[in-house]
Order: sequence, then structure tokens, then C-alpha cells
Amino acid sequence: MTDTVLCLTEATIFASCLIWACSLTFVRNKFGLQATPTTKKQIIVLRLLALVVFGRAVKISLANSAIPDIAICIMLLSINSIIIALLLCFIEKKRS
Repeated sequence: MTDTVLCLTEATIFASCLIWACSLTFVRNKFGLQATPTTKKQIIVLRLLALVVFGRAVKISLANSAIPDIAICIMLLSINSIIIALLLCFIEKKRS
């Protein structure tokens, strides 16, 4: 049971970090996405979705004791953010 909860928590937090990364300016610039009038709305929607997914991860992890699981969520959030940032650094910048 604990392994399943941890795997679900990890996958959900990774998805949350990935969604959040898609809303960041340097990522959008890296992929050559142009700023449009709807860009600000897209960024807000992506960030709200990332927060909802992260909330779902916390809810999944609370199947066990609260304090250690919230600490695990914070640790996974930090690690996944670093990993995604490093992976995005290796992608070549799209030239206009």
C-alpha cells in the first residue's frame, strides 16, 4: 500500500512540476513560443492547473500519516523541479 501511494504521489507531483514548467517564460522562449494576447491567460490557467494537481498529490499522500507525507511532497516537488529545469537546459533553443 505504501509503495503504491508513494508512486502515485511521485507521478502526480512530477505532472504538477511539468505543467508549472510549461508556464515559465524561459521554457516558452526555449521552444520559440510567441507572445500573444492570450499568453497571460494561458499562463494563469497552467499555473492553476499545476496547483490543483499538486493539491491532488497531497491528498493522495495523506492516505498515510500527515506530517511525513507532506514533507515527502515538498521534497519531491523540489527534486522534480530541479530535474525538469536541468532537462530543459539540454534542449536546443529554437531559432526564429
